[in-house]
Amino acid sequence: GGLMVPDHTLERLLLDDVTPEERARILAALEAEEGGMERLEALRASDAAILDRYPPRVIGASLRRRLEDGPRRTPWLVAGLALAVVTLVAVPVLLAPTEPTHTYVGVKGDPRLDVVREEPDGNRRLGPDDTLAPGDVVQLGYAAMGARHGVILSLDGRGVVTLHLPAPGEGTELDPDGAIALPTAYRLDDAPGFERFVLLTSDAPVDVESTLAAARALATRPDAATAPVPVPLHQTSLLLRKAP
Repeated sequence: GGLMVPDHTLERLLLDDVTPEERARILAALEAEEGGMERLEALRASDAAILDRYPPRVIGASLRRRLEDGPRRTPWLVAGLALAVVTLVAVPVLLAPTEPTHTYVGVKGDPRLDVVREEPDGNRRLGPDDTLAPGDVVQLGYAAMGARHGVILSLDGRGVVTLHLPAPGEGTELDPDGAIALPTAYRLDDAPGFERFVLLTSDAPVDVESTLAAARALATRPDAATAPVPVPLHQTSLLLRKAP
């Protein structure tokens, strides 16, 4: 019984996306919560396990397929790894479809969308206020958290929509086994505006084409960075803005 500190608040704490005052309040609440500190440590261990799924300097080594060729997808090779270049831009913010831009929201059990950046000393899962730069290499991933089907797509400030999951010809079934890294990594270019990733999930198979059509319609609107994709699916969104 009693109130529990929400998991999304613990994620913010682990990502250091809190003020010193918030940190003190959260830790005090965890001390008062039965098993609170243990839950924090379990989540910290879970995040560490996620990063273990993205081995340093070999992002994309498990590449089984390349995204279909398109205007934003050009094959490239680095360190012998076949990757795909797509347009991505800067500061990520996790938000629910109806929430303000600068919030990191979610409830226990919500599907999670991950963006992991390759760094010299390893790979790091990005959170709010991290900044991306042209040339950065990132990899996408997800944790289904019980969701059975899903798609991952992105839309940018130019109104371009890209499908990241499923791969061409594959179904929308999600892997239920913890944190899943997509087999393709992406190198950031210098496109202006924003890039927004959206994980859309459902208990039933997702109609990919109609979902893409809805996303393309949204991408032409002035609120494309924050409004939900107009489909009746659960949505987890990650907004990346270009650093000034």
